[in-house]
Amino acid sequence: MKIVIAADKGGFDLKEIVMAHLRAKGHEVVDVGMTDKNVFKWWHEGCEDALKVLKAGDAENAILICGSGAGMAMLANKHEGVFAVACESTYTARLAKQFLGANVLTMGGYVVGQGQGCMIADTFIETKFAEGETPERVEYLTGQLNDLREMDRKCFE
Repeated sequence: MKIVIAADKGGFDLKEIVMAHLRAKGHEVVDVGMTDKNVFKWWHEGCEDALKVLKAGDAENAILICGSGAGMAMLANKHEGVFAVACESTYTARLAKQFLGANVLTMGGYVVGQGQGCMIADTFIETKFAEGETPERVEYLTGQLNDLREMDRKCFE
């Protein structure tokens, strides 16, 4: 899988570990953020550069890492077609992809440990949208079922 990744100074160390981990698993990872710890690049610049790659269809997913993960997620979600979620656990990463169809994972380099970051990235990348869901739930998740009350009624019959 082709993944675009970007980090600022706060996410640099975690990005390096996650990127090496993903490459070792056979993924193609393109780094558009800080590539040298001593050459500063603003978090929003890396985020914007990664989203250009994602939106052009040159990557299937993006991973953005700043100090908290929140700033990258907020900026990313301002872009049409981008669904970013800041994750601090594999549980959140799985649900973000499975139920929300997220295509951008953000993490905080000051929040998420290196081993945990690799597991979160793996979970996010390996989970498929609507995986294991009922046809009714898939319809709802894809916006084909417009009446939430009708969905709720069907789920509890």
